[in-house]
Amino acid sequence: MINLKSLEDCKLKIGHYPTFTYNAKGGGGNAEIVSTKKNGDQDIIFDPNKFNIPNLNFITTSILGIPLLPGLEIVINTEELSGNISVNENTVNLSFNARFRLQIFNVIKAPDLIIKTFLSNKMPNNKRTSTTIQNRTRNSIYKLTGRACVKKTGNMLLDTFLNLPTEAEAILNCEITQIS
Repeated sequence: MINLKSLEDCKLKIGHYPTFTYNAKGGGGNAEIVSTKKNGDQDIIFDPNKFNIPNLNFITTSILGIPLLPGLEIVINTEELSGNISVNENTVNLSFNARFRLQIFNVIKAPDLIIKTFLSNKMPNNKRTSTTIQNRTRNSIYKLTGRACVKKTGNMLLDTFLNLPTEAEAILNCEITQIS
């Protein structure tokens, strides 16, 4: 079994808006090892119903150093998280599909933003962003980066506000360990 724990200093960016700084500490879950190849590479799959991603809110998230407004929250529901870990090449590659839902005081709920991306610690730099991609930082600490095209939701107000379709980027700092 593989355990992934999300850590502090994660980043989220959508379109032309400033980058969100996000403390995802306390999130994560266990993955089943589906197969192990001769070279030690492992194919893994997480149960999306048991994988926790902390909500973005005034406690966990800030923009330009200013916390999100109280009552404003983005809930992340994981639909798929699977991929492989290569011990020899020191790489982590995960397919991540999720729904991000903005809600205000849990009363007003915007349509879901559907995110489908590939998270990796060895992604090539993209000219549209200034993010530095790093490999494994120490022991089992990784910086995983992913980019996704966010499609229109069909809600004219939200689509206009976010200028959808647009690109989103995420940086996930996490600890990955083998537990059995």
